[in-house]
Amino acid sequence: MAQRVYWLGAGLIVRPVRFVARVESYVAGQERRVQRLSDFLASRSETPRVLIEQLDAGALALLIRTIGVLHHPYSLNNDSETGTIVTPGMEATDRVHGLINLLATDATGSASEELERLSVHKELATWRTQIVDAASRQKAIRRDASFEYADVGRVVDVLNNARPANAADLAAVTMDQLRRTAQWIRDGNTNAWSKFWNVDSFDRPVSPKPENAGRNALIDELRSGLERQGIDLQPEGTYADDKRADIRVACSGFNVPIEIKRSCHTDLWSAIRNQLIAKYARDPGANGHGIYVVFWFGDTEHCRPTPGMGGIPANAGELERFLVEGLSADERRKIAVCVLVRPRRRYSRASVPIGRYGQEPDHWMVAKRTLL
Repeated sequence: MAQRVYWLGAGLIVRPVRFVARVESYVAGQERRVQRLSDFLASRSETPRVLIEQLDAGALALLIRTIGVLHHPYSLNNDSETGTIVTPGMEATDRVHGLINLLATDATGSASEELERLSVHKELATWRTQIVDAASRQKAIRRDASFEYADVGRVVDVLNNARPANAADLAAVTMDQLRRTAQWIRDGNTNAWSKFWNVDSFDRPVSPKPENAGRNALIDELRSGLERQGIDLQPEGTYADDKRADIRVACSGFNVPIEIKRSCHTDLWSAIRNQLIAKYARDPGANGHGIYVVFWFGDTEHCRPTPGMGGIPANAGELERFLVEGLSADERRKIAVCVLVRPRRRYSRASVPIGRYGQEPDHWMVAKRTLL
């Protein structure tokens, strides 16, 4: 058994992609085997650090899981006058610390995913503080590594209010158009809101239309404004693991997913994180950007608002504020929220803000940022 663990450990170092699954299937849940792997990889006398540093995110996460379950963080008694004997277990714990730090310096998306999974691993509860801290540091490193200055052509396009220069610019342009569309639906003289409601023979709202019907109506409203800038909108955009966002907004090789929910949906408060952030915004072309759209229908008996942690939102503006406040500071940089749609006869002007930048379109804010 010991010799097989050593061979598998060597294979993990030489060919990580090929051996990760084989190592995990052989040692998982087997304490003696995990201890052998720990002895082989975690002992300073066995495996040079330079080889460990070459492992990919999946292999590093495997080692953190298997060794970290057996060896927990320790603290030294600094008041001791006799010193401390370093045990093999302490060496293994130090190596787990090192593995977590290595994963924190990996700027790839797979490292972000592995750290997220490790942070909720039940058997690594004693390591959670270190893992969460590493995840925060890794996000900053990944953000810096993915930054690139726009070339002259893209800067000119932005200044001319033409094609977006990157995923952030595309998200800002789309949000600006969404805000304009929300205002038109509320204030326009064509009863645009009726596209989202079932109406009676007198054009009075009776009940909200299904989510997909509202999505298609929203695409129709957005298309004319966005297609002039070379932006394509498609329903049911495909993302990782064959998951589909309600709308995929795309341009020049990058994209922004839009997830839509009605205000009465049971997943109203969770979908922004469990679907938009976890499944769609992590697409390389989106670079973490996404938009969460909610169709607000007021306190109608056919679609009453779903209660959240802050209670039942009184209006669309409050719902939008609750959703934004539920995001972390880092998430707010890339995830936007827009709540729209309501019968004009019940409309209150204070219910939905037109835009967070007043009269200045988001597109121009991004243009300034690009130039700076």
